[in-house]
Amino acid sequence: MKKKQRTLTRLMLIMTSLVVISLLVTSFFVTEYIKKREDEVIRQKIYSTAKLIANNKGIKDDIKHHRRTNEIQDFANKVMDETGTDFVVIMDDTFTRYTHPKDEFIGEKFSNIEDVSSTFTSGDHYSRQTGQLGEGLRFFTAIKDENGENIGVVCVGYTKETVKKQILHSQEKILFALLIGMTFAATIAVMYNRQLKRILLNYEPEEIAYNYIEKNLISDHVSEGIVGINIDKKIIVKNNSANQILDKAGYTKIKKGEQIPDEMYEIFFKSIIEENLQSRDELIVLNHIEVLVNRNAIYQDDKLYGAVVTLRDQSEMKKLITELSGTEKYNDSLREQSHHFMNKLHVLHGLIEMKSYDEVEKFITYLKDDYHEKIGYISENIKVPAIAGFLLAKVREAKQKNISLLIDPDSKILNKEGLDKIFNELLIILGVLIDNSMESIGNKKDGKIVVYLYLNTEENILLCKVYDNGCGINKDILESVFERGYSTKGENRGYGLNAVDTIVKKYNGLIDVESEVGKTQFIIEIPIEEEQ
Repeated sequence: MKKKQRTLTRLMLIMTSLVVISLLVTSFFVTEYIKKREDEVIRQKIYSTAKLIANNKGIKDDIKHHRRTNEIQDFANKVMDETGTDFVVIMDDTFTRYTHPKDEFIGEKFSNIEDVSSTFTSGDHYSRQTGQLGEGLRFFTAIKDENGENIGVVCVGYTKETVKKQILHSQEKILFALLIGMTFAATIAVMYNRQLKRILLNYEPEEIAYNYIEKNLISDHVSEGIVGINIDKKIIVKNNSANQILDKAGYTKIKKGEQIPDEMYEIFFKSIIEENLQSRDELIVLNHIEVLVNRNAIYQDDKLYGAVVTLRDQSEMKKLITELSGTEKYNDSLREQSHHFMNKLHVLHGLIEMKSYDEVEKFITYLKDDYHEKIGYISENIKVPAIAGFLLAKVREAKQKNISLLIDPDSKILNKEGLDKIFNELLIILGVLIDNSMESIGNKKDGKIVVYLYLNTEENILLCKVYDNGCGINKDILESVFERGYSTKGENRGYGLNAVDTIVKKYNGLIDVESEVGKTQFIIEIPIEEEQ
């Protein structure tokens, strides 16, 4: 718990400190400004007050005739009460006081003759000196008669203590505002800290960063590809395995935060986002890559947030399965033929014992023809076990459908090293073309499929021809049969020939289709290059 509180608390303290520092700096400059402003206000006040007294006719008349009466003192006290000044001293031309806050100083000379006498010589002026009331700020102005002659002096001012009190009073307001600001800042910081904790699900920023890194590490090391989008069709998650599978299938690279291409949206997400059709272990073909797909919707607070799909490349696994299956089928066929031949050898042995030599000769001729028809051409000319076993299995499958599947006797493929990949690709091509041919023939009598395979090692060309006497392909759609998803046989079809076309183009090969009513032939030429 200590770790969990540390960063967010530190963040709160930093925020509060920044606000407090800002307020303190601001308060310092405002205080300095107030000091200067208050000094200016004080100066203006004592200036105005002194000028007002100096221009008072009654005061001028009393000073001119040297009448020191109680009325002058009362007038001075009244002015001090109304203006808030600390002292008002009215003097004649001999600098004798007619008024003073303390009565005992009335009638005496002004304490600083040099300061007051400069009023007659230098004019009105401010002064900071120490007088009977202590240190203070004062303003001197001359009292003049109707002829402009100096007949007296007025001194108005504040003591230092009063000036300090006035400045302190103004600063108290600033301090109060500062405390309010600091309290407000601390309150906002605490509230924001709590809100931030709720947003971060009570996790520390470090924990979120670690969790994010761990999530990406785990996601990128998962063998299945993961792609997720939000409701706005933007990528929110995509791991390395997904990048590899999609790159292998020839799709453009996209990054998190980018809009998913329409083609990928149609293939992976449209059914689940728009129709809420989730699926598991659905096999689809991306170009020539077979991918096992799981689709799931993402909900947040019972609302559809987006969707995620997982992808597993089945091509390598299927190649291995196909190769092992082909070899196994090849061995099964050999075992089956061996069993049949043992039975036939028993027949021959019996005929020889019966000395029916004419029947022996006929039976041997029958055995020879049957061997070449069923297995001879395949085992003699197709030296790749996976392909031979695959063809033997297809021969049996076709026979069960009353279709004759023949291997052209001129076919020849050697099991050459370095061509494993292209042989596996050839199995996909043969599977698609033979299955399409059997489907085209259907229940037709005398249905026939002829397969021709030839590996020309001199010109480095692999030839593949598949002929059938099925219903044929309409010329109007002949150019469209290789388009992805195009089919006249219903939905979720049209991927096989597209996969064949993709494989052929990958090797810069050629593919040609010859078709009319009653027959179709696919001719494929693939340049070969031995794997290093």
